[in-house]
Amino acid sequence: MKKVFHILFRLLLLVTATTVQAQYTYTTANGTITITGYSGLASTLNIPTNIGGLPVTSIGTSAFQEDLSLSSVSIPNSVTNIEDNAFNICLSLTNVTMGNSVIAIGDYAFFACNSLSNITIPASVTTIGDSAFGATPLYSISIPASVTNIGVNPFPGCYRLPAINVATNNPTYSSVAGVLFDLNQTTLIAYPPGDVGTSYNIPNSTTSIAPYAFEDGENLTNISIPNSVISIGEDAFLGCSSLTSVNIPSSVTNVGYGAFSYCFSLTAINLDTNNPAYSSAPGSCSTRPRPRSSNTQPAMLQPPIRFPTTSPASRNRRCKAVNT
Repeated sequence: MKKVFHILFRLLLLVTATTVQAQYTYTTANGTITITGYSGLASTLNIPTNIGGLPVTSIGTSAFQEDLSLSSVSIPNSVTNIEDNAFNICLSLTNVTMGNSVIAIGDYAFFACNSLSNITIPASVTTIGDSAFGATPLYSISIPASVTNIGVNPFPGCYRLPAINVATNNPTYSSVAGVLFDLNQTTLIAYPPGDVGTSYNIPNSTTSIAPYAFEDGENLTNISIPNSVISIGEDAFLGCSSLTSVNIPSSVTNVGYGAFSYCFSLTAINLDTNNPAYSSAPGSCSTRPRPRSSNTQPAMLQPPIRFPTTSPASRNRRCKAVNT
């Protein structure tokens, strides 16, 4: 009788496992599984280590996107890649446990998981994609020493995030007063949107402000750009809605498109008169590249510094650009 019971119990487990695995769609390549979708309604989900005897190594692009039932997910040690948009807009997701084999977290992987206030990045991770954790209520984040590749600002819209911490032995990145830089602090990569400070002085070591670096820095009213800065990336100050004015020194020779977009309070871009690349257009909300001397070979000019993109209700508002 006991033997029959054990056989029935094992059959029940087999049927249950088969039923659960049937809720996944997946692809097979080189003897491994990439999960591409999930049709179940579980709120707590332990992703299987293997399906059909093959190891699950990737959570595919958009595999769990907009799964509104999912509140907790455990990713097994077999998984090495969490691909782009994998858990994008999982609005109920509050807990994520990643196995210790995850190497890459893709672009927008956890974007707009607006219940996810805490996550631990394993020490195995080497790559974090563009906006990977954007628009989440994270209140803290630590980037381990293993991470050597970070995409465009991984934390836009994280309005509760006061600091981006980096392991002190990371060989590629560093954190200075909670702001994410490359190792030598020459490139400012990401400013935490949850920093409550209203003023920020960019360090004198900085030569480049990365695209989207200050995105959604809504508390900032003043940013000091030192003479060391040469390049300001596209949309670098996107959504800094409290920023009232900015001084651009003579060292800046490259400003990306839309650098001050949606800076609704911005009334002046103050340009150093010695700037060799840009000059102010009087009475205008943009600056124009200085024309090259007629005796030099023509070259492609930089685009105008466009600011600010205003809300529909205030499109006729005037603003000024002032030479200093």
